[in-house]
Amino acid sequence: MHKENKKLMILATGYILGLIAYLFITINFILPLQIILLAVTFYLSYLITKKISSSDNSFLAKLYFSFISNAFLFFLVVFFCFAGRALYADTEAILSQLIIPYSTTLLGIIAFAIEISILSKTKAEKKTCYNLTLLNILLTILVIIFVGLYYYDSTIENIATNQQNPQPQLCKNLISIPNSILFEPSISQGCILWSSARTLDEKQCENVCNLKYLTDCNEQKWGCYSIIAFWKPDVNLCFKGLELNAEDVGECIIHAAVNSKNVSACEYLSGGKAYSEEIGNHQEDKTYNKDFCLLLMTPAVGDKTLCNSINDTEFREGCLKDYDSERQKFLE
Repeated sequence: MHKENKKLMILATGYILGLIAYLFITINFILPLQIILLAVTFYLSYLITKKISSSDNSFLAKLYFSFISNAFLFFLVVFFCFAGRALYADTEAILSQLIIPYSTTLLGIIAFAIEISILSKTKAEKKTCYNLTLLNILLTILVIIFVGLYYYDSTIENIATNQQNPQPQLCKNLISIPNSILFEPSISQGCILWSSARTLDEKQCENVCNLKYLTDCNEQKWGCYSIIAFWKPDVNLCFKGLELNAEDVGECIIHAAVNSKNVSACEYLSGGKAYSEEIGNHQEDKTYNKDFCLLLMTPAVGDKTLCNSINDTEFREGCLKDYDSERQKFLE
């Protein structure tokens, strides 16, 4: 085997193994692997372009091959890195949002610039000719496939959660892979939650648990009901939280009550109406009580006298003092 071909085979093998390693390594090893793999990719791309540079193909065919092969090789580095489990632990997103995408793109651009120089300086030899047309078509198809996969989940999610025409059923078509940034299961969970909520049909909330890797069905359902209760608005939907053992039923009632300007709903939070004691047991933050409800309700309904119904001195004084400015916010 020719010496240059041996180099290509060794580098290609190392490149493939590096991509596979992305799927299994932890974040502690990702930077060393990234540096090594980018170096291998850079040299591999260079050798491939050098190999076809002297062929009898047209300059444009060779130029496009250099571009598309370069794009394919470098994009796969980013794709496998994000599809793997290592970046899942990157809580500050420094590696995933800055270092890896930009460093890979920059090196790819540098590699392509060098390859253009090689192609323009190397004379064609009639004895070597490659079927670059077929290779260019295959590489283009592969690039489209991998770019499509890279943006697949986010695109489907955007379509499914469209405010004008939400389509919860599309969320079941998302790819879900545990510990993967690109195909994180929470994407499909958020997709079906928000798209179902945007329908403003509470019946859709019963279907939000039909997903893989969902750990807490009650939390998922409650998220759907509480969002609809806020948007619709409908205080009665907040009582679903009692059935689902939610910890923020009171908060839901306050927001839904204020949005619907339902003053009487504040009574659910402190005596005078059914559920008050049970709601108190299902509200982790005790700030969300009747007084707080009235504090937010007063500027919403435009009735300053409601401030006098607040028992908490601090809330009552704040209500009276800030009424005009808070009321103006609702009128704007």
